[in-house]
Amino acid sequence: MDFNRIQASIARKPRSLDHLPLTGRYAVRIAGDNELPELTALAERHIPGITNGCESARRVHLHHRGSVLAVVRDERIVGGAALLYLNSAGFAQLRSGTFSYGAPEVDVLTLPGEPPAAIYFWALCLPAVTIGAMGNVMRWLQRPLYRQADIFARPGTIGGMRFMRDTGFVAGAFGTPDLWKYQRHPCSNFEYFSLEPFQ
Repeated sequence: MDFNRIQASIARKPRSLDHLPLTGRYAVRIAGDNELPELTALAERHIPGITNGCESARRVHLHHRGSVLAVVRDERIVGGAALLYLNSAGFAQLRSGTFSYGAPEVDVLTLPGEPPAAIYFWALCLPAVTIGAMGNVMRWLQRPLYRQADIFARPGTIGGMRFMRDTGFVAGAFGTPDLWKYQRHPCSNFEYFSLEPFQ
């Protein structure tokens, strides 16, 4: 997760992940098939350790087309998010430490329309000010199908750790030091949307 240079706005007013504000500056939508190379290239530029990710991203995307999201401004891709909706088998692998983070098999992922046992932030690339779109990404995960599932992630940078700490993640999930867990809250950023204008 690439958050090295994007902490200032979060640090000013810490909020849990479910309560980050929405913004009208960016749109978040399901990525098109033809956008996967651009999105994976963006992730490879900004997130340490990601290489040759297009084929794995394509496999996950074709299995569940809500897994790869594009963050768009003025019709231009400026960021993206890749989410793994884990079924009970995938969640069991996450708990046991046997989950394959780099190239997950689709049989540990839910099918479209199935509620996940957990959500794993596979890749989150919101460089610089694009972090302002995080509330919009979370709006996607506030849908009834996803809103009860706890979220897990492994930060790739010091900035990522700060962001996760400031938004309610707790390190050491299932005794794994670099696996962080965010426990979902009943309130959502829809409530903040009713109180705060788009920025």
